[in-house]
Amino acid sequence: AGLPVVTTAQGVSGLSVTNGEHYLGSEDASGLATLIVEYADKPARLEQIGEAGRVYVRARHDWSVSAAQLEVIYTRFSQPKQGSRSCV
Repeated sequence: AGLPVVTTAQGVSGLSVTNGEHYLGSEDASGLATLIVEYADKPARLEQIGEAGRVYVRARHDWSVSAAQLEVIYTRFSQPKQGSRSCV
């Protein structure tokens, strides 16, 4: 199940996610607490945010996605270049 994430920008650094769509964010403890209180009575919206986060992670960070990306890289670099000589 996709659970909603409440965090700071540092918590999602390096990820291509949007505040309010994939997670709920604020930069201080007071802001994070306000978000939790504000959304506590909005379960449908929390479910949407959690699901959007789950979809993002499955599409970009699932092991099968990573394995497929690595396979493409390994295949590309394991092919001999035209005109190159074998090292054996």
